[in-house]
Amino acid sequence: RIGRKGATGATTTIYAVEADGDPNAGYDKSKESGDMQYLIKWKGWSHIHNTWETEETLKQQNVRGMKKLDNYKKKDQETKRWLRNASPEDVEYYNCQQELTDDLHKQYQIVERIIAHSNQKSAAGYPDYYCKWQGLPYSECSWEDGALIAKKFQSRIDEYFNRNQSKTTPFKDCKVLKQRPRFVALKKQPNYIGGHENLE
Repeated sequence: RIGRKGATGATTTIYAVEADGDPNAGYDKSKESGDMQYLIKWKGWSHIHNTWETEETLKQQNVRGMKKLDNYKKKDQETKRWLRNASPEDVEYYNCQQELTDDLHKQYQIVERIIAHSNQKSAAGYPDYYCKWQGLPYSECSWEDGALIAKKFQSRIDEYFNRNQSKTTPFKDCKVLKQRPRFVALKKQPNYIGGHENLE
């Protein structure tokens, strides 16, 4: 995007924008000069910590991975070249795909499930929570600040503690989980589902 000068960094995370407003709100490129800004997903951080950055602010932070930005810019230029020569149907299809991708990326900022919590509480009185993010695999789970998660996802916290206190959910030391029945391969279809055909 072309954004307002200085509308970058920590003030552009989704939670900072919700709490303090968007520093880029009301920006009109015809009335004030701006910068080319890129939405950055930081390694080791979940998508709620994504920030808008310029090439300059990334260089100031001495970040690694500037090659990824160069590759993105090249790909973006190629896409713009292709769009100039593409048919209206192809352009419409591309725009639809971009909208779907944007919607998918918004899902990555929604807590689907809380898996664990830390034993220590912060000064605000919250433990950290281990979060599973909507649309992302469990390998992308991350530890998040409890106060931050409680602001938007208190219902997920409640669900987590309800599951932990449930009498019907098996505990980790439950006998049935330790003494599983021995696996027996079925050579023929069991009578209770009808028929005696051989299974292959």
